[in-house]
Amino acid sequence: MTVNGIVAAGTNNTYQTSTKKDIVGKDDFLLLLVTQLKNQDPLEPMKDREFMAQMAQFSSLEQLQNLGQQLSINQALTLIGTEVTALSGDAEIRGIVERVRISEGEPLLMIGEQGIKLTQLVQVALNSSEAGPSPADGESGNGQ
Repeated sequence: MTVNGIVAAGTNNTYQTSTKKDIVGKDDFLLLLVTQLKNQDPLEPMKDREFMAQMAQFSSLEQLQNLGQQLSINQALTLIGTEVTALSGDAEIRGIVERVRISEGEPLLMIGEQGIKLTQLVQVALNSSEAGPSPADGESGNGQ
């Protein structure tokens, strides 16, 4: 079996996963574990400790992926109302993030009807209303 470049010996089947990355994800890990269980030697089955260790690794992998996804969503939510600049192809998109839409588990920053991925951001501007008065506004900064 081939899973994102990983071959499990003893099978004649080829499985395709839905991930487009060259890394092993939780679905790939579970598929390899099931294949390992199907093809183990019945006279020498996998030890309980090995099996429990692999299940713990699977659980940890799943929780880390969920945590990473939640962190991305939270990061996107903090950008609502912030001026951002992003690159989409050859075009530069600049505007205020109005809302966040979740598409296939990935947050999209919405500027009008244009959705921008966090990885497309090239600049985030500090909101002038949150920055407080500047010395150019006639204040010297020392209270006078």
